[in-house]
Amino acid sequence: MELSEELVGQLTDEAYATLCRNSLTVALATIESEKQEVMTTRPPFGLLATKQTRETFETTLKAVLDNETGIRRRLKQLDLLEPRMKSDVEACLHNHLLTTAGLEYKCCNEACEITDEWSRGISALNEQGVALARDARAVAGAVESTPATAPFGSKKPGAALHAVAHLRATIGAAQVDIATINEINERFLRLISNESADAVQLPAPPAFRDLAWVDTLNLLENAEALGEIRRFETETRAFCISGLNALLAQAEDVRVACQEVRKEILQNTWTKLRAHALAHFVAERDVDEVIAELMNHRAIADIKLAESQGVHNPFAAER
Repeated sequence: MELSEELVGQLTDEAYATLCRNSLTVALATIESEKQEVMTTRPPFGLLATKQTRETFETTLKAVLDNETGIRRRLKQLDLLEPRMKSDVEACLHNHLLTTAGLEYKCCNEACEITDEWSRGISALNEQGVALARDARAVAGAVESTPATAPFGSKKPGAALHAVAHLRATIGAAQVDIATINEINERFLRLISNESADAVQLPAPPAFRDLAWVDTLNLLENAEALGEIRRFETETRAFCISGLNALLAQAEDVRVACQEVRKEILQNTWTKLRAHALAHFVAERDVDEVIAELMNHRAIADIKLAESQGVHNPFAAER
């Protein structure tokens, strides 16, 4: 697998951080052992011990404690550096896998993106659902205020005609949005058609009612049409109250499943590359020198990030 210069650099920094931590951890264990040994030489009664004995003990203990402080300080520096390094490696490796690896990682990543797009589309239907329920109630009110002539569509008074026209327009707009969501569903199914993802499927959007249903209202008697409209209003309100959240929860389950597969692929690749970096990208070096270099790399990365985000660097002209 050919690695980019950036990824090699990130892996090298991580490998050096690992070597430093291992070295410092061993040194700290040695210091702890030395400290215990020094404490065994502590004069049991300071006043009875000779001045030389007391001074020897205090000097030796101070040297051990100073060494311990230095080691813990370096470990603290690594504690601050490592999360950022790991984040940088992960982001770089993610981009690497998207451009050079097999289709499975790309498929999982695209599935996550499609699921997010689907969730945004479904969330937007909440506004449509509110509008549908509102317009359905307006039609119901108009029907209730008109004589019980049959059928509903014959000789509709102006108020009823106006209310039905509004409902028809709102249903038409909702159907366009639902068609878009169905297209997203189809893209998701095509994407995973060659993958072993039988249990991973985005839920279908709410059907609501279509324009043909509005036309059938004209053929119904007032009481029957009113019942249809009331049921439709109840269904749309139920979607806004609980149905939307249930669909979003199902989509979240799908997204998490795709993320888990994507994460597993990335982690498996990272484990292999980490071992490769430790074997081929690093050499024994002074710990302080390495930590200073790692801190410098992070500082440079911060400057580049700030510049990419349009943040002014007051020292840019001096470089």
